[in-house]
Amino acid sequence: MKKFKWQDIAFMIGGFIFALSLVAILNDVQMSVVTTLSTVLVLTVFLICYASMKFWLAFTSTILTAAAWYWLFFMSL
Repeated sequence: MKKFKWQDIAFMIGGFIFALSLVAILNDVQMSVVTTLSTVLVLTVFLICYASMKFWLAFTSTILTAAAWYWLFFMSL
């Protein structure tokens, strides 16, 4: 069994919490393009960083959060 770094597990849990909390508001809020675009860009950088550090758990959970923010971005256009 692969031993995961504690940071990877912490980032994974946080990513899932962010994704779940974001899903609750997806249909109720109209977000601005600037807010969604900046969040999408930062989350994309996070994904690249997680992959480069081989934090695959954090990478997986952040994909969910990033996908939700990408959806919000395209809905705000």
